Amino acid sequence: GSGGVLGLFHPRSLLAIEPAALLGTGLQTISMVTAPATTVVPALHAMWTATTARLVPTADPLPPLSKRGAWRAIGVGLAAQAAVFAWPGNVYALMWVAPWLVAEGVAGLVGRGSLQAAMRAGRWRLPLAVALAGVLTGVCWELWNYWAWPKWTYDVPYVDFWHVFEMPLLGYLGYVPFVWSVYQLVAVAQALMARRGTPPLGPLRPHP
Repeated sequence: GSGGVLGLFHPRSLLAIEPAALLGTGLQTISMVTAPATTVVPALHAMWTATTARLVPTADPLPPLSKRGAWRAIGVGLAAQAAVFAWPGNVYALMWVAPWLVAEGVAGLVGRGSLQAAMRAGRWRLPLAVALAGVLTGVCWELWNYWAWPKWTYDVPYVDFWHVFEMPLLGYLGYVPFVWSVYQLVAVAQALMARRGTPPLGPLRPHP
């Protein structure tokens, strides 16, 4: 593929099938596309529960963002995403950072703590534990993907070398802001459910 796209499906994979063929597969296509996606948050949650229990043994609540800081994070995130659309071949890495910044801002607006505020304060334990969870889960995903069919292959501008399974080695860094995004989105969901008096679904570890 060309150098402007981070994640390309294998040419013989599902998304390379003619549209008419896709329409004819019905529920099978829906299940193939959506079912794997439903495992992303539970997998990451299970992994960061394990890594934070090991690396952050005592409660360490995240410091909050100010309202102004939250809106600034959202604005920078949206600007970063716009830059990806404008110059995808040059700033494609921002496609992972932009959602995290927006998630950080939204988490701040609903009263949850901030990973970036923790890092600015020198409190790296929780952000690093969550980041480790993302990388470890990513390695598992890429391991399973390597022998899957259909499967993901990657065309990553500038860093498309030293592949570990199908993913270039430096590509695993993308799992860090990705898992931070998911972590904060779970925090937002927990906050909104708490406001409605709805108990969280499943054994979710309380978010600081």
